[in-house]
Amino acid sequence: MKIRALSLRETLDLETNARRYSNDLRYLRVWLQLAYALYFEKMKKFEAAEKMYHLGVQK
Repeated sequence: MKIRALSLRETLDLETNARRYSNDLRYLRVWLQLAYALYFEKMKKFEAAEKMYHLGVQK
C-alpha cells in the first residue's frame, strides 16, 4: 500500500468534516460503539484462545 500526501482540497475537506462533526453527539456515539465492538471482539478471541490453552495444558 502506497502512502501519499493529501492534496490541499482533501486537507480542507478533512478540516471541514472535523468542524462539522466536532459537536455532534451522534458521531461520538458511533465512535464509542465502534470502540466497544472492537474491544468485545478482541476479548472474545482472547477468551477462546485461553480456553484452548487450558485444554491443551490439561491433556
